[in-house]
Amino acid sequence: MRKAFVLLLLIFSLAIDAQTIRGVVVDEETGDSIPHPGLQYKKGKVVVSGGSDGSFSIPRLNDEYLTVSAVGYKTLQILIGPNTPARMRITLKPDTKRLKEVTVRGKKGKYSRKNNPAVELMKRVIAAKKRNDLENHDYYRYDKYQKLTLAVNDITPAEVEKEKGKNRQWLVNQI
Repeated sequence: MRKAFVLLLLIFSLAIDAQTIRGVVVDEETGDSIPHPGLQYKKGKVVVSGGSDGSFSIPRLNDEYLTVSAVGYKTLQILIGPNTPARMRITLKPDTKRLKEVTVRGKKGKYSRKNNPAVELMKRVIAAKKRNDLENHDYYRYDKYQKLTLAVNDITPAEVEKEKGKNRQWLVNQI
């Protein structure tokens, strides 16, 4: 009886393990593991980030494309099917993009006011200052909007008129 139980438990654990794909992502040239690779199915249903040693574990979705990517490497797409092994070693090719030139400067460059829209705007504001000065006009008008939010719980007009609201007539008018 005990042997049958252990055998049944072993079969179920293998079936559960077959629903997960485990593996490691490595560099094609050096064979070194690639830290924190990104793995996701093309439709975006499952997204996984690998470990610092390049290892990963992702649920199996048959007939889906698994996209594997990492910074500095070309993206790889793998079709996951029923025959795809549960343990994988995925190799990524380095993406060799080279810079043409690198310039290192010791000091911060001088600030240039040319071609700066903020500087141009401020010059126009300063030029119009005398024309828009309020003292040069006979009258002026402005609209003032003031919003006051006051939260007082469980207060009645009678309480406001007593001690709490002696100098707050405006509060009595609002209740």
